[in-house]
Amino acid sequence: MKPLELPALFGVVGNPVAHSLSPAMHNAAFEALDIPAVYLRLQARDAKSALRTARSMGMRALNITAPFKEDFAKLAGKLSPEAKAVGAVNTLDLRPKNSIGYNTDIDGVISSFRSAQLPIRGRTAVVLGAGGAARAAAYALLSAGANVTIANRTADKARQLARQLGCRVVSLNPEQLGPVLAEAELIVSTLSTAERVIPAKLLAPQSVLLDAVYGSETALARDALRRGCGVLDGRSWLVYQGALAFRVFTGLVPPLGDMWHGLSEKQRPKRNLALIGLPGAGKSQVARELGKISELATLDLDAQIERAAKKSIPEIFAKAGEKGFRKLEREQLAKAVKRRGVVLACGGGAVVDPKNFAALHSSCLVIWLWAEPKGCAKRIEPGTRPLLHGRSPLARLEKLLKDRKGAYARACDLVVDTEGMTAREVARQVLGAWE
Repeated sequence: MKPLELPALFGVVGNPVAHSLSPAMHNAAFEALDIPAVYLRLQARDAKSALRTARSMGMRALNITAPFKEDFAKLAGKLSPEAKAVGAVNTLDLRPKNSIGYNTDIDGVISSFRSAQLPIRGRTAVVLGAGGAARAAAYALLSAGANVTIANRTADKARQLARQLGCRVVSLNPEQLGPVLAEAELIVSTLSTAERVIPAKLLAPQSVLLDAVYGSETALARDALRRGCGVLDGRSWLVYQGALAFRVFTGLVPPLGDMWHGLSEKQRPKRNLALIGLPGAGKSQVARELGKISELATLDLDAQIERAAKKSIPEIFAKAGEKGFRKLEREQLAKAVKRRGVVLACGGGAVVDPKNFAALHSSCLVIWLWAEPKGCAKRIEPGTRPLLHGRSPLARLEKLLKDRKGAYARACDLVVDTEGMTAREVARQVLGAWE
């Protein structure tokens, strides 16, 4: 079977990040302009491991979301003037010798208000939060001429940011926040929770809210509507910052209409979870650990094939060749995905088959367990993998990754970095994404 064409890889990194709609937006833009590229979600433990993984995967550029925006400002080789002023990066151009960090959140905030024909200059504005997104929002509003107050649960962090940018600061305590919100005309919330943090009675009808949480309606947004406030679609921030990031990625004019359309497409609910990746990436071990810490049943596709054929994988290859093995694999995978509440450990080459790809995509949350070929080679027992027989396992794995990377990228909903982690630790990362 011929390998799929290798696409250029881009992605968004965070923890958690499975909720991100950036892939839907950017992949729609790539498709509209006929660009051979795939945009992924990458979940990592910290910014350093995320950067290492992105480079080892060969990614061209990254978007960064919580909680890594401030960390990436320290890791970037160079910073744009805006990113340097804000101290947070949400877009990173991964040039081979010197990465460049940008902050497109600034444009996302300004364009969200301007597209709604809401002036910023001279307005009284409140930014809720003090993380990377709040830094960008406060800088954006200040640069557009607003009078800005930062409100945050942790006063020290808010004071530090306020001193840096030159604005006021209050805590989220209603006694301090109430008088500020009573006068607020613009509110930008970067609070990461959908739960109620601010009493509804503090919101004044003249305010207009832009909420960075776009995947679900927050209590703040519901309260604002009930209080007669204006509420902007949080996806506008996502689209406008994404449009500027797209220019960084490609140098091309972003197709805004197609990006909005990508966000509007309904996501199908997934009834199963599937693990894909190179041989030796730890799919079977992680599936077993998931079975121990969750209510998911586990199913190893290779084991199912062996039971159905009453032969070992090497014996199947010896008698029927890879073509015969792939036929059995296709049959067993088709049966497996009809179940519900199953974590399926797939063989390394399963997603190369278009029929398997379609079956997994329609019913499973597909997780690409990223592991470098060198680590995979160390975990593989000699003689157990027919496709690695007769030559250096490492060289063969490197070739397999080159041939299959496009298939893995197109098939997956999320990449989980496994480097330096136990199977139990990886399983907890995967379970978090599933939940």
